[in-house]
Amino acid sequence: MSIEFPTLETEPKNIKLTDMPYPNLQDYLGASHAFYAMNKIPLDESYYDPEKDEFVIEREVPLESQAYQGYAHGGFISTLLDTGAGMIAMIKASEMGKSVVTKELIINFLLPLEVGTSIKVVGKITESKENGSQTTASIIQTGDKERVLAKGTAKMRYRSL
Repeated sequence: MSIEFPTLETEPKNIKLTDMPYPNLQDYLGASHAFYAMNKIPLDESYYDPEKDEFVIEREVPLESQAYQGYAHGGFISTLLDTGAGMIAMIKASEMGKSVVTKELIINFLLPLEVGTSIKVVGKITESKENGSQTTASIIQTGDKERVLAKGTAKMRYRSL
């Protein structure tokens, strides 16, 4: 006779952006849907990791982002970093019933971003104040060669709705 013990759930429960209970975040996602679809940034599949307090986008770098043969355009990379840094700030602002805009974005292109590469974009809050926050975002190549390809630091300003 074997005894079955209940298993403990060890995996954190990631929350899809589209499932977050903040009306202003949902309004933003609806209003900006065309922009993110045009840039092939899957916000509807992106998530917030409450255990790590991070916003994450996972995807493959699309051919449409190509500038130089086989490499993503710097504007595409900048958009990913601004999205990662901005969405974590938007989540935090939404908790306070506010919205957010990017005030400043500083980008460090560390390595070329090849088309077809599997990546994740990770956004984190590094400093939070009443009127805004400072955030970071990293583009990380996933798979066998996990490495940081680009980093961004952003200052975000909260806005009342």
